[in-house]
Amino acid sequence: MSGGTVRHLSRRESYPAIDVFRIIAAAIVVAGHTYPLGDYGGGAGRSAVYLLERIIHARIAIPFFFATSGFFLFRDGAPSRAALVRFVKNTLRMYILATALYLPVLVYNGNISVWSNTLAFARDLLLDGTFYHLWYLPASALGAAIVWFLMRRTGLKGALIICAALFLFGVFGDNWYSLSARVPALTAVYGAWFKVSEYTRNGLFFAPLFFALGAAVRTAPKFSRRYDILFFALTFVLLVAEGFLKRAAVDASHGSMYLGQPLCAFALMRLLTAFGGKTRSGMRGLSTAVYILHPLVIVFVRGAAEAVNAEKIFIDDSLGHFAAVAAGSFALAAVWLAVWKRLRPRVTYGLPEPRAWTEINLSRLRGNVGAARSALPEGCRITAVVKADAYGHGAAETARTLEACGVTDFAVATLSEGVALRKSGTRGNILILGYTPRSSARMLRRYRLEQTAVDAAHAEELDSAGAKLRVQLKIDTGMHRLGEDASNVGGIASVFALKNLTVTGIYTHLATSDARSGDGADFARTQVERFAALDAALKRRGTTVPKTHLQASYGVLNYIIAGADFARLGVALYGVLSSPESVTGAVKYPMKLSPVLSLRSRVILVRELKAGERAGYGLDFTARRDSRVAVVSVGYADGVPRSLSNRGCALIRGVRAQIAGRVCMDCLTLDVTDLPEVSRGDVVTLIGRDGDERISAEEAAEAAGTITNELLSRLSDRLERVVIEG
Repeated sequence: MSGGTVRHLSRRESYPAIDVFRIIAAAIVVAGHTYPLGDYGGGAGRSAVYLLERIIHARIAIPFFFATSGFFLFRDGAPSRAALVRFVKNTLRMYILATALYLPVLVYNGNISVWSNTLAFARDLLLDGTFYHLWYLPASALGAAIVWFLMRRTGLKGALIICAALFLFGVFGDNWYSLSARVPALTAVYGAWFKVSEYTRNGLFFAPLFFALGAAVRTAPKFSRRYDILFFALTFVLLVAEGFLKRAAVDASHGSMYLGQPLCAFALMRLLTAFGGKTRSGMRGLSTAVYILHPLVIVFVRGAAEAVNAEKIFIDDSLGHFAAVAAGSFALAAVWLAVWKRLRPRVTYGLPEPRAWTEINLSRLRGNVGAARSALPEGCRITAVVKADAYGHGAAETARTLEACGVTDFAVATLSEGVALRKSGTRGNILILGYTPRSSARMLRRYRLEQTAVDAAHAEELDSAGAKLRVQLKIDTGMHRLGEDASNVGGIASVFALKNLTVTGIYTHLATSDARSGDGADFARTQVERFAALDAALKRRGTTVPKTHLQASYGVLNYIIAGADFARLGVALYGVLSSPESVTGAVKYPMKLSPVLSLRSRVILVRELKAGERAGYGLDFTARRDSRVAVVSVGYADGVPRSLSNRGCALIRGVRAQIAGRVCMDCLTLDVTDLPEVSRGDVVTLIGRDGDERISAEEAAEAAGTITNELLSRLSDRLERVVIEG
């Protein structure tokens, strides 16, 4: 495997603004516990302290941490039970470690004596936290579990409603408790709760709503970044206004929960997810470590300052105290992470000993985007085709990477693919290339998807659904598959007049764009001419023609078509073509592509065969000499074509080995007689490079009697998927 940062595809996503704000939020938490402005500015200083410690600290920073966890944990809806258990286990493991870390402080302060009461111990352990800031950890575990349970049974909308009701109960037992105290019935209810816990700020009433809002950010309507900035600014002003209103008007039981928090946290997450770029994953662990360790640093700074008679600088001066604690917290966190990195077990390919996996090289994907842009005519943009799970590459991660590269338009084949892509966080336009029935029109509108009208009659069906939809009209210029006939100018023009449809584009598909000469090339040029004639005829009628696109991957490689607004790039984005010509160099193309995907597995057994012995289903392999065969844990259920039986090859230790016998559902066998060092655990490459040798997807597809599009799109989701950043 090539060098670079390796990570499990499903675990990390590239949202650098979130990563940066984690550090800002960690610093805000430190400020909230050290009062940096307390000694400055008189009355204005007191207001600044109130704004920082009482409003921004727990009212923005902590909800942000919860919402971020929900954003990643619930990225594809309610995760599997195993994913939830893993999150809860990791959080509680951190909680136990942090509690042990602060145990000496608890003993010194005498706090631990409270735990002689079993109920008090249970309360602190499960709800209030074993140390004053550690409540966040059990709250995260409980909040995640509640949202997971609700999403499984009611969906995201139902979970949001129930979590909002829990939050309202918490708010009126916290920041606005003085209002509740005026109602005898509520006083009794909250009085009963306060016998269980001192606060409503916990994993039952506080955390769940922000976890759910983090999930909701992915499916919410997307607007321009400017509107996201304005939205956040407005919600922040409202939150601050609520804080100062509360300060002037009423007293609170605790003051951690504001009515304006959910909207502000939601707006903040929307804004942060609008920024693309390279992830800064190191900031994730650093912010968590700072949060956990900073009270320990406060104790150390106070003790050290008293020991060297520096109280005036590092204790009495609030800004100096904050600076010392912040610097110490980040330094200690960095040391802790460095030590932890050296001590933790090293993981190869995302999981220890995966049976079979694909590697997705995102730097190559980004390079292919740049190469494609250089080859496109001026003014022509990319529509990234990510159907069939981005040809087996992972649609969600692929789309996120492409959006970070500035790609704003995507295409899928089906409604379900479009919905899944939108739920994964894709903000750009999503065009469904295939047919969607009238009955699903509301889903198209709900998820802001553009639908292809496969002919004029289909457009009328969609219009009759009554939902305002964005559509693109497919034009048949000779392929005779989908599309309204290009000669039916009147019928095509009538689609633009349908009251419920906004036609955002017209497009066609070139049937022979892979031909560079002969009848195929002539027919492709004829299709282009027919489309241009339709465009001119519509304009003569006074119809405003929206964006147009004709070229798919081979259309870009083989033809220069001026005037089109977009080109639909599918398989070429992933660095492969439909034949081995691109690999052998027999044909020179206008852009240099790099394959993004590799397919690998492992040897699980090496067996000795005597000359004449037969093996496999149908005894289809006969050892013509004393032989060694390696059993590899990948098969046709993983997407390796059965037609590669006795034909295909794989790489082991940089050397080719022939597939021996039939490809089975879960494994295949390689003849490794000439590779005596092969043993259990060796990596096997079926697509990709190993040392100086390479098996391209084009070569594997040709050996299987198919094309790369089919080979890659049939890769099973049973394969682990690992991403390489560099």
